[in-house]
Amino acid sequence: MLGNTTYSQLENPSNKTELNIENWPVVGKLSAGQDFEINLGPAGFGVVYDTKQQPWIYVEKTDQTAAPSHCFVRANQQFVQPISAK
Repeated sequence: MLGNTTYSQLENPSNKTELNIENWPVVGKLSAGQDFEINLGPAGFGVVYDTKQQPWIYVEKTDQTAAPSHCFVRANQQFVQPISAK
């Protein structure tokens, strides 16, 4: 759940939820080098844009049980790099 909205509702093009993700509360921190899986969405892109047109990715799950999941991470190439599935 993302506030009062589920991720599937955010994916729906007819949904009018404002994606001011940059103002949503921080729920945790991913460690450097930590692997996580993203939700690619129906089009397979995996990126959503906030109200300032900054890219974010939705973390579906992480490789550590104590790490945050079901949350957004700023998609900054300085900090996040794709890896191929094993």
